[in-house]
Amino acid sequence: MPLAPPGIYGWLKYKFTNTDETKLARRVAAIISKGMEREFGTQYLTLGMDGNILELPRAKPKYHSATLYNQANAIDLMSDMLMEKGYRVSRTSQIHAASHILATNKDEKTARILVRHLQYDSAYKHSPIPYQVYKIDAFETEEEHDKGIKEINFFVGYNFKDQCYACLEINDFIEKRSRVVHQKEGIRSEFYNSWRLLDDYLDNK
Repeated sequence: MPLAPPGIYGWLKYKFTNTDETKLARRVAAIISKGMEREFGTQYLTLGMDGNILELPRAKPKYHSATLYNQANAIDLMSDMLMEKGYRVSRTSQIHAASHILATNKDEKTARILVRHLQYDSAYKHSPIPYQVYKIDAFETEEEHDKGIKEINFFVGYNFKDQCYACLEINDFIEKRSRVVHQKEGIRSEFYNSWRLLDDYLDNK
């Protein structure tokens, strides 16, 4: 069994040598995560995480044009990105939670984030615009909208085929339940593949 030197908390660390071992570790981690949620609630914090875990080899899934959006995987991917940026992250695997991710900075300021599909906007399907146009459908009903605008700070949409994301603040959805994001030059293109709004909110310098 290839063991790496103990981490900063004295834990023994197994050095993964192939993709199958990495997949197995992720399945075990998912089981532990669900157990923590059942025991301590859906918003348990990942306190004491060894930062080196983010450097473990990971199997990147292969997506094709017909790939469907997977909410649980999107939450995991966005959480990992935020941890890599230095935020402390709490996440839930429950699809219909009030918020999917809590991102907290070093001063204990927290942003509540809901993850959605960054989907192609069919209204632009035959548009001559030479780049992709996406949209985020934030809420399905007026009831969800009225409740959500009081509880959420940000929406982040993810597209598995293009492996891209967009982060928008809740103020964009006060009047409408859906917003467009252009890949380049157009509406909200400055928020395409960018955490700038979240960083400004949490003052991440």
